[in-house]
Amino acid sequence: MKKRFVLLAIMAFVTLIGVGITAVCSNNATKQEDETLTVVTSFYPIYIATENIIDGANNVELVNLTENQGGCLHDYQLTTADMRKLENADVLVVNGGGMESFIEEILDNYKDIKVIDSSEGIELLGVQHEEGHEEAKDEISTDDATNEDVINHEGHHHEEEMQNSHVWMNPDKYIMQIENIKKRLISLDPENQTIYQKNSDTYTSDIEAISEELKTMDASKLQHGIISFHDAFAYLADALSIPVIHSIDLDKDTYLSAGEVADVINEVRDNEVSYIFSEEQLSESSPKRVAEETGATLCIVDSLVSGDMNKDAYLIGMRKNISMLKQVLEDE
Repeated sequence: MKKRFVLLAIMAFVTLIGVGITAVCSNNATKQEDETLTVVTSFYPIYIATENIIDGANNVELVNLTENQGGCLHDYQLTTADMRKLENADVLVVNGGGMESFIEEILDNYKDIKVIDSSEGIELLGVQHEEGHEEAKDEISTDDATNEDVINHEGHHHEEEMQNSHVWMNPDKYIMQIENIKKRLISLDPENQTIYQKNSDTYTSDIEAISEELKTMDASKLQHGIISFHDAFAYLADALSIPVIHSIDLDKDTYLSAGEVADVINEVRDNEVSYIFSEEQLSESSPKRVAEETGATLCIVDSLVSGDMNKDAYLIGMRKNISMLKQVLEDE
């Protein structure tokens, strides 16, 4: 009888230990899950920048919001899938400058989410009317911009928008975006400060090399000006000190009418423009027709708004753009 009692006591003790271990493991798992910092980025170029900064960080999850968007967020409407991604988000990293027209909807529905505006403090270029005249010749600073300020600058129509938000296409300004993201992430997640700082330094060094290569290029051949089929090229042109005579901000699903194409053709001829810049993501039909009608050279540039989720995508895309530019500049 005594042996049986001892055996039962041992079995009960083992059971209690097992329950205790299970509870501890469960609590630790819950704690680890609760401590995960979920970072959501607004679209592709911001995802690539953020991915480089957080690579290897502890308990950090990175999600891209508009995965099926193959271009800029011109009038993008959030989907049900997008909203689900935001349910557990702690941080939303945006390009800013009016790019994310849906920011107000997010702030209304997720009041606790922390927003990192990567364009904060960066001087933005003004956009151009379809006639080619800038709405805002002076650069616009978002230094003191609040979430409300960002909302008030929404819209991507030439008649309304006062600033060009395609900042990442100028490597020097892209570096500033990286610095903004890094600083805010450190303030929100100081435990990963060392990783964020190291990653940012490494990535910035690679981008600085690209910036220096651009600055050493002789772009005098393009000083007469170019015609651009995307506002993003204004930042690349700015990095090379190339004037943009006329800009048409198309997206991949937009086509020019016959009359609009005729207007661009006249613009090319009137200004004796020799080079037209368009992007890989656009249909080549309108730019190609303008080039054929005027004899201008069509240059295809990657605006870096879509591609593989490869953290080196920006570096690869920019080097490809530099290679194209060198070929244009060196061609006699």
